Amino acid sequence: MTRARTEPDWGAVALAMLERGREPAAWVDAGGTVRLATASLERLLGASPRALEGRPVAAVLAGAPAPAEGRVEREVTTAAGRRLRVALEPGCEPAAEPGALLRVLEVLGDLPGLGAGELDYAIETGPGAFGRLAWVRPLGGAALDPVPEARCHEALHGRSEPCSDCPVRGGGTWPRVHARTLAPAPGYEVVTAAPEGAERVRLTVRRLAEAAVHGLVEARARALARGAGLSEREEAVLNRLLQAEGLADIGRALGITLRTVKFHQANLLRKLGAESRADLARVLM
Repeated sequence: MTRARTEPDWGAVALAMLERGREPAAWVDAGGTVRLATASLERLLGASPRALEGRPVAAVLAGAPAPAEGRVEREVTTAAGRRLRVALEPGCEPAAEPGALLRVLEVLGDLPGLGAGELDYAIETGPGAFGRLAWVRPLGGAALDPVPEARCHEALHGRSEPCSDCPVRGGGTWPRVHARTLAPAPGYEVVTAAPEGAERVRLTVRRLAEAAVHGLVEARARALARGAGLSEREEAVLNRLLQAEGLADIGRALGITLRTVKFHQANLLRKLGAESRADLARVLM
């Protein structure tokens, strides 16, 4: 049975070679056999020198033309999100022996960046294709054609590996929602994932400022307070508990004694079905 040939990771080409000053990735003899694999080629293919050296370069770069067949051009995205077009072709160094090398010849130009922020996009989830961008649409903008073979974690999130907190990879029913901080910047990012066909998932990325998050928590707390029949004073204590205020501070702010604050806290916890102040987070969710 013939094994299907796959394209190399062209985003890794940009990472491993362009950022290293376009130094040679491999020394190749006149017959097209790899004689010396550099760190660039190892990083590109994720293989050890022993697995690369002594093999035809066309086999090493499966899916790419053999050197004799000429130049290979690809549009790529680096892990930092830089979109480029690069060209690979065999070159010759007069002082080199045996003489041929494979290198990134030139950067053909930066492509327009996707930019950071709020997005709608879809990824493939089939075998060997997880994370491949199907389409991308910035919020309020026109749809963009993704770079061929670009993966969402590289092109959109600047990561070399799939995001560990990706809602697509998690279990549970659809739609799936995950929130994460924007540290070091303030605020949060909320990612929602829902199926779009058999092997495709649509994701939306929205950003929330700290003030918006606090507003949502307060709205949720008001709804819970009404549903649980909390008194006006109990609701006031609840709101300050959720702002992480100490019991003594709450008493001073509301003009009541510490003993009264503890009394209201015990009552509101009982009415909300929370076992402790720390358990309020579970109740709110």
